[in-house]
Amino acid sequence: MKNFAVVVVWAVLFALFQLLMNCAEPLETTRPVAPDTVVVLDTVIISEPPETVIVVDTLFFMDTVIVVLPDSGSSATFCARLSAHQPEIVWLLLNEAGQYLLQFEASAEQSHPEQVLVVEIDGSSYQWYPAETAEYTIEVDLERHATIRITTIPPHAFGHAIDICLVVTPL
Repeated sequence: MKNFAVVVVWAVLFALFQLLMNCAEPLETTRPVAPDTVVVLDTVIISEPPETVIVVDTLFFMDTVIVVLPDSGSSATFCARLSAHQPEIVWLLLNEAGQYLLQFEASAEQSHPEQVLVVEIDGSSYQWYPAETAEYTIEVDLERHATIRITTIPPHAFGHAIDICLVVTPL
């Protein structure tokens, strides 16, 4: 009888130990589960008037700038960076069809390889050599809602970023 009491005490202690362990880390968890898909947007929307800047920054590298151009006589300025993580710039202009002056300016690091930029404006391509001239100006007849795309010609100077600004002035 004494042995039976010792076995019962050990069984009760073991059951209490198991109960405490199960309460500490339950099998059915109520913790939030991380999503399988992450979408990251890096978008800047500028409209005049009024001046409004909306920035949504996420992890998916999609760098698109939508610029609403003001009435004639005013200009819109915006900038972006070409780098290893951002191999192209796409600017979508919410403009009316007409003649525009596009003034590009580039700023590269001092010790950078000479890069050749391709500026594509509504399907027409232009080559720009920022090492020779930091400014590139062109008068173009833009269609309504024009698209400007800037990339580099291989070999890319990965690790050496180029900052590019654009001033759009209606003529």
